[in-house]
Amino acid sequence: MDKRTLRVLEYDKIIEMLAAYAVSEGGRERILAIGPQNRREGVKRLLSETGEAEWIVIRNGRSPIDRFRDPKEAAGRAEIGAILGPEELLQVASFLKAVIHARSEIRSLDGTEGAPKLAADILALVEHKSLYQDILRCIDIDGNVTDEASAALSRIRRAIQRAHQKVRETLQKMISSTAYQKYLQEPIVTQRNDRYVLPVKQEHKNDIKGMIHDRSATGATLFVEPASVVDLNNQIRQLGFEEQEEIQRILAVLSNGVAEAVDSIRNGYTVMVGMDVIFARARFGRHLRAVRPEIADTPSLHIEKGRHPLIQPDQVVPVTLTVGQGFHQLVVTGPNTGGKTVSLKMAGLFALMAQSGL
Repeated sequence: MDKRTLRVLEYDKIIEMLAAYAVSEGGRERILAIGPQNRREGVKRLLSETGEAEWIVIRNGRSPIDRFRDPKEAAGRAEIGAILGPEELLQVASFLKAVIHARSEIRSLDGTEGAPKLAADILALVEHKSLYQDILRCIDIDGNVTDEASAALSRIRRAIQRAHQKVRETLQKMISSTAYQKYLQEPIVTQRNDRYVLPVKQEHKNDIKGMIHDRSATGATLFVEPASVVDLNNQIRQLGFEEQEEIQRILAVLSNGVAEAVDSIRNGYTVMVGMDVIFARARFGRHLRAVRPEIADTPSLHIEKGRHPLIQPDQVVPVTLTVGQGFHQLVVTGPNTGGKTVSLKMAGLFALMAQSGL
């Protein structure tokens, strides 16, 4: 089919409307790249898929394909031994969740006789439920590694909290003491270079023993780490190193799990994107209140009360049009704005939609 014909019949607008029903970026991209199928068996296969998807949507009350993200890049990095970051692992988890949901929705159906192929393809997907649950347990929705990720991480973070509390209490006693208040620019505890410090007046820099970490823009204030909290600050820093090491260990374990599942993740993503496209066709068809066309055995066309899909439902005039059944030429006449062009474009567009599995 030449591009000019597709453009004149506004096929691209139909495809853009269809793409809005995709729940994944991969599904949307695949829809926008499709064109009408020219082989009879291909058209029948597409329409059969759409019919099965519609049956599932009607029986289930909704599409079994939920939103999911593309896990391929993350899975590929895990395959070569990279440690995935939390955001990458959440991408994988989004996909695994969609697979688990899709299989659950199909299993909950009271039989699959109306959609044997799609149901079988969805049920053949590998769930990796344990990997999904591990990622969900270890990483929260904001991409933070949780305390529940490991007993060691939980222990380290409790120790960090205790150390923070102890150093703050020590400094709070100092700023509450009349002996120190005259040396301070403000009676507050602050931080510089991730270490707790006090804002000391420049002229009293030698009155509080400790390390100077910073100074104000004017030079009137020095930020001093009192000697009494140096060990505590060092402890906090050391615990921070241990926390990061444990986080990296946890991410490595999860990444290894992704690497072990890489083949089924890749194959499953291809299947899920295909399902997204198919169920988008079904949902779009139901939105249009459309019917499945029958493929004629002879070159012929029959449209019964067809409604052009790009005209508002409250404005469209249904048109019945037949050609090729008893006669092979049709002359359409009438006044301007009488609907001749709309009727002819509708006939051409319906043919293209049928060839696209709609």
